[in-house]
Amino acid sequence: MFALEARDALGATDEAVVLVDARGRVVRIMIDALIPGSACMWRPRRPVPERGDEAILHVIIRPHVAEAAPCADDVEGYHTLKAAYERLGRTMLDLMLTDGERVQSLALALEPTTAWGGAAADPDNA
Repeated sequence: MFALEARDALGATDEAVVLVDARGRVVRIMIDALIPGSACMWRPRRPVPERGDEAILHVIIRPHVAEAAPCADDVEGYHTLKAAYERLGRTMLDLMLTDGERVQSLALALEPTTAWGGAAADPDNA
C-alpha cells in the first residue's frame, strides 16, 4: 500500500529508503536520501526503537511502470543496491518501482523463493 501511495504522500520526490524492523514496522523513511542537499527524514509518531538489524525497502517513483518483466537496467540496479546495502550490514527486502498506479517488486520478480523471507518477514523472530 505504501508503494502505491508514495507518489502522493511524499510529494515531488524520486526515491525513498524505508527502514523496517523485524516485525515489519516502519522505523524511519529517508526521502531522496541519495540526492545531496534534498534529503529529509520521517519518523512515526510512536517511535520504534532501532536495534541495528533493520532491513531496507527501497522505493523508486517513476512516471511509468510497465506490466512486464524487469528490464536489464533495473535488474542491474537491484543487484547493485542489494550489494551496497549488504556492505553496510543491512538486508534489502525489496527494490520497488511505482508510478502510483502499479508497483513492480524486483525481489519477487528476481528471487521469488527468498523475497521477503527470513527474520525480517517473521514477526515471531523479533
